[in-house]
Amino acid sequence: MTLSRLLVLTTVVALWLLTGGARAADTIGMDAGRDLVLRYLHEIDCGYAARAALPENNARFEAKLLERMPPAQYMAERSARAQAVSRRSSACEGLGHQVRDVSIQYDASTTALLQQAALAGDRYARLQSDFPASDDPAAVARARTQLQEIVQSGDLLAIGDIGWALARSRHPRLYGSDTNNGDMQVIDTWMLVACELGLDCGSGSRPLDRWCLKLWGCAQPDLAGAIRAVHGEAYFLKVDAQRRALVAQIRNRDLQGLFAPVVATTGPAA
Repeated sequence: MTLSRLLVLTTVVALWLLTGGARAADTIGMDAGRDLVLRYLHEIDCGYAARAALPENNARFEAKLLERMPPAQYMAERSARAQAVSRRSSACEGLGHQVRDVSIQYDASTTALLQQAALAGDRYARLQSDFPASDDPAAVARARTQLQEIVQSGDLLAIGDIGWALARSRHPRLYGSDTNNGDMQVIDTWMLVACELGLDCGSGSRPLDRWCLKLWGCAQPDLAGAIRAVHGEAYFLKVDAQRRALVAQIRNRDLQGLFAPVVATTGPAA
């Protein structure tokens, strides 16, 4: 082997080690960030479970049963809720959450986990903590890129949280959602998108347990059924149509169109 060929081979090997090492380091950071996120989600679940166990919260749940469900379903709903409370109360000792019927003030160490995960590069944590609130064009462009990267990555936990980010933004229409700030519809839609793409949303899953602890519909087989039970058929069909459209765009890899701004249209004069 000539000296020149040996130098070329050495350079190639060095570059491979450097890029491979960078990828490994990045993976380690992402894995560490996801571990922090899972701890964070567990501790948030502890707060939801503690609030659901309060007598006044349980009384409100019972009132919903009487108002919205046939008596034959009471026992199954109560049992499913009790199981969700038990699951999400596990290993919650030592947390300093201040839990009230209408609010939860989380332990500072819990909220710190999310920031640490964001610094480690976790996509879910960055979406929760770093998504821009500004509607400045440069900020919106960066946010669209962030959303596209999340979908492209296939990170189901982060994909399921896209709706929360859009609902918290000042103008969801800048990101393809024909909704207003604070609208729960976009939140439900993106959760169901994640469910369709493979996130566990069935009995005993975190998405269904959280829905159950905050609202009801605990005995439904999956999150879609719980949304339908709580909000009714008309609402569910609208959300489900949006879910199907978004999933089709994702599977067709139309990432640019997925978060393109909604163009305002003027209807015919009355």
